[in-house]
Amino acid sequence: WLYIDDIRRIEIEAGYYNGKFDLIYRGIIRSCRPKKLQTDVVMDIEADSGLFALDDMLSVSIDPGETKKNVIGRIISSSTGMSEGEQRVDSVAFPRTMALMGSPVAILNTVSGGNNFVDDEKIYVMEPQDVVDGIIPVIDDESGLLGVPERDRTTVKVTCMFEPRLKMGQVVEIRSKIADVFDGQYKIWGISHNG
Repeated sequence: WLYIDDIRRIEIEAGYYNGKFDLIYRGIIRSCRPKKLQTDVVMDIEADSGLFALDDMLSVSIDPGETKKNVIGRIISSSTGMSEGEQRVDSVAFPRTMALMGSPVAILNTVSGGNNFVDDEKIYVMEPQDVVDGIIPVIDDESGLLGVPERDRTTVKVTCMFEPRLKMGQVVEIRSKIADVFDGQYKIWGISHNG
């Protein structure tokens, strides 16, 4: 069990020497374990972004005529430790009274049709074709593209040098000299930092 007195927050900023450091992760530490690797001691930290949204229980009553946007706003405001990211939802009104109970994430999935994600403790709700506003970074051989992009069903996986400006839901442009069939703009569905 996790008690409120036991909670420790973590923020990770990263970048390059003599450059600006960007926030790449914000969350809550679930566990911390030191381990020895040859002569070094390394701290293995397991953390979650959106921990409270997973552990809380919520009851939501939806009135006839209430819009998705309004219900989603109420869910987010009742989720401890979470704030609202971009919300791109239609103004469809619910036709009848509904009562939902469960974790805020489960209720949010029901109301949004699963079109949501948590990044930096902010809840984003948007359709699959919608993207987070911002710059469109280019990842190519000169900027740090490593190897060849890989297709996995409907997604393309790219390995690149560390780029702290990449965010969930953002558009990125891929340009590969080796496999130009993957050149184009893609929405970021997941990010994994290693190192």
